[in-house]
Amino acid sequence: MRSLKMVVAYSGSRYAGWQWQPQLPSVDNTLRTTFKKVFQQDCFYLVGASRTDAGVHAEGQVVRIKTPLNGISCQKMVEVFNKALPQDVLIKSIEEVDSTFHPQHNIAYKIYEYVIFTERPHPHIAHMGWYVPMPFQENRLRQALSFFVGTHDFRLFCKEEESKNTIRSVLSIDVEYNSDKKTYHIQVKGRSFLRYMVRRIVGSAVALALTKNAQIPINHGTIFKQKYTKILLTAPAQGLCLIHIEYNAIKGTDKHNGELNHV
Repeated sequence: MRSLKMVVAYSGSRYAGWQWQPQLPSVDNTLRTTFKKVFQQDCFYLVGASRTDAGVHAEGQVVRIKTPLNGISCQKMVEVFNKALPQDVLIKSIEEVDSTFHPQHNIAYKIYEYVIFTERPHPHIAHMGWYVPMPFQENRLRQALSFFVGTHDFRLFCKEEESKNTIRSVLSIDVEYNSDKKTYHIQVKGRSFLRYMVRRIVGSAVALALTKNAQIPINHGTIFKQKYTKILLTAPAQGLCLIHIEYNAIKGTDKHNGELNHV
């Protein structure tokens, strides 16, 4: 069995998420069924690094498959695979890896990007970001986002069962404004994320930056206490994209220092 690492990009707009679901389109199932159709072989142990939710996009999803398929190079496999996939899924690269490689293990960090439109976008790109028609203050947006950097309990900013550990570390949050496209690009970097965590970080920061909420102080107490949760928002899925996953060099037999994302 060959172990293959694939880097995959996709638009999540017409999918019910990464994970296979009965009677609903998923990225996972699209890859499986297309592989079998094209190569006349099953792909076994297909697993993605992040279980992106419905509507979430990816530029650098990492996928591991195992297959008995031989006699074809990785580059040729990319070419043939892409010809058969729908236009909203693209295999960016395929490489042979050790049989012990698992995309959810040994992760150094992941980068998610969230896009906010400050002017109504063209219909061709509207599915790639969140249009916020209300005025908000950039300095308050940046200030609010800065309080999420570091190690915190993100229980108020996720959708997880009560028993789950919700302590996470955000390594950095970078904000860039594109004056030509009238878009904010917010990149959140961390090793693992909880479900809805990035979307609620962004939504909460936007809520606190809205002009109508300008009198609300922005500090650690505002962000992480329940007092202000009634104004916090969950940013919509279509603005979120998994940009990149970086792996540590393998040391010893540590295979469990990564965690599945479901954002």
